Amino acid sequence: MFLHSVNLWNLAFYVFMVFLATLGLWDVFFGFEENKCSMSYMFEYPEYQR
Repeated sequence: MFLHSVNLWNLAFYVFMVFLATLGLWDVFFGFEENKCSMSYMFEYPEYQR
């Protein structure tokens, strides 16, 4: 009786929204990668010119 009173498009929309939210949370918690950037350093003190 419950499924007959629910519009199919609304149900599909809510299922799609739950899928997108799950995909976003999965990416936030498990989609990290290690930092591949190397640090840059200054080898001399800066010289100021007039």
